[in-house]
Amino acid sequence: MSAFLKRTISGMGGVNKPTNKPADNNANSLSTVHVPVSDVDCHSCTAPCDQIGDFEDLPKNFDVDLTSNMLGSYKPFSKQVVLSTGKTDWEHDITDNELTLAGMLDRTQDTFKLKDDPGLMQRIIAKRTAQQTQKVQQSTNNTSKCEGVFDTRTDGNGTIQILNGSHISPSTKKDRESALVFPDYVLAENICVNRETAEDFFKSHLAVNHLVASEKSIRTYPLPYIATVLICSHKSRDKKCAISAPIIEREMIKCIEAEGWSIDKRGDSISLDHKPVQLPQGGFSMSATPYTSPKIKISPEETDTTKDVNEISERLRDVNVEEGSTVGLFKVSHVGGHKFAGNVIIHFPTGASICYGRVSAREVPAIVQQTIKHGKVLPELLRGGGNISRRDKNKSLREFN
Repeated sequence: MSAFLKRTISGMGGVNKPTNKPADNNANSLSTVHVPVSDVDCHSCTAPCDQIGDFEDLPKNFDVDLTSNMLGSYKPFSKQVVLSTGKTDWEHDITDNELTLAGMLDRTQDTFKLKDDPGLMQRIIAKRTAQQTQKVQQSTNNTSKCEGVFDTRTDGNGTIQILNGSHISPSTKKDRESALVFPDYVLAENICVNRETAEDFFKSHLAVNHLVASEKSIRTYPLPYIATVLICSHKSRDKKCAISAPIIEREMIKCIEAEGWSIDKRGDSISLDHKPVQLPQGGFSMSATPYTSPKIKISPEETDTTKDVNEISERLRDVNVEEGSTVGLFKVSHVGGHKFAGNVIIHFPTGASICYGRVSAREVPAIVQQTIKHGKVLPELLRGGGNISRRDKNKSLREFN
């Protein structure tokens, strides 16, 4: 039998569901590595969610893979960057055009390790990675592995995942773009679209361990969202995501607003009135990000940079789930695994990141309630996640390690 089965939604039921066994096994595996797991099983539920109403249908011939185990299908990364375009669809491969910021960053990524003294750079990266790995292993009580669960500091292998996004640059200049950078959970703003600035942005914000600080006046602001939700809508890559994305988005808006939260679909909530945080010399080291340590201490001559990094930590910690909070909701380009459409990525201020697949309108209420609000993972939807293993098994993805 083909791995692709017709998924038909009629009202709120009538879905060909995958067996519960893989989800049960996934839940057990995730729990062993201290991933906070929800016991809500959307795929085995045929009853409507209270106070939600009818769910919007997907087309009857909407084909997705319902038999494969999705866990492990989301590739690990060190950084994920989402570039402002104001669009919801893009060319088939966003990095093909070397005149775009995506294309420039991709080419910078390809050549970065070959410039100057590649041997020296490799030795620096290897040394810092080894040091960080040792710190992570010493600071956690559970070093077991689970497929699909990765640490961006040690498992990403320096991979930068480049996406285009639907948000709009706050700059009034046409040649200036902005970028959401994860897991750092910051906005990089005032990025001039030229090769020199693209290389500067890559080195200062994206490269492994950030070997240099920005020289091009790129400003950095912590994101104000309790969660940032990214929905794949890349029609030119696969029409399934373009079909499912607006349906998921509409249900997300309904459920998020029911919580008393506001929604930012353009990036308007990112206030540039605050003083931007200047990245320290040597870049915003992964060892200094909030999900690793709430405070950092470095040498006396770098006291000012310590203050800036700690300010990022404190401002992200102030983003609490409460009435009046804001959720960032954006559409993005290809994230891989279109056979598992719809695909949804959720980032948290803590540095945690998860990717869900096979998402339809009927799964959205549980995603909002269990994952966004309570910081728990839905195993039957999980394709993979970064920094989701908690040092304290009782902590949620919303709580800092």
